[in-house]
Amino acid sequence: MPKQETEILDDVIVRNRRKMLTIGGIALAGFMLPTVLSKRAYAASYSDSDILNFALNLEFLEANYYYLSAFGCTIDKPNAAAIAAGAPSGGIPITGSVGTPGTVSAMGSSSTGTPFTTIQVSSYAVETAIEEGKHVLFLQSALGSSAAAAPTWCTGYNCADP
Repeated sequence: MPKQETEILDDVIVRNRRKMLTIGGIALAGFMLPTVLSKRAYAASYSDSDILNFALNLEFLEANYYYLSAFGCTIDKPNAAAIAAGAPSGGIPITGSVGTPGTVSAMGSSSTGTPFTTIQVSSYAVETAIEEGKHVLFLQSALGSSAAAAPTWCTGYNCADP
């Protein structure tokens, strides 16, 4: 008889355990579902164009940083040094049809770029400037007419040839 009682108790315990796990799983899903749905709704509010325009603004910042450092000019009006290093001779277009450009004040001035102390660092800055300019061009071509305009600080700063 003890074996039968043990089997009955085991059966009751297993059924109750399954029932508790099922109820617990349903309760957990009930807690998680609103969070998952709200995250999906939030993520769906941005289009591919929005995300690429965000990346384009970052590339404008990076390209101008390196152009100013390496050549002493902005991406829209490259000087002879920038063109010799591989920058497009007509500059990188900075106009777009999306958004309103903001203003940022440039500090300092140098028409020749940063006076690097080693050729390796100078070469790195020049190579990075050209690559960042290519990133801007790539994103502009990918976005087409929905490309964002560059901020106003991206235009015509210290573009004189040395």
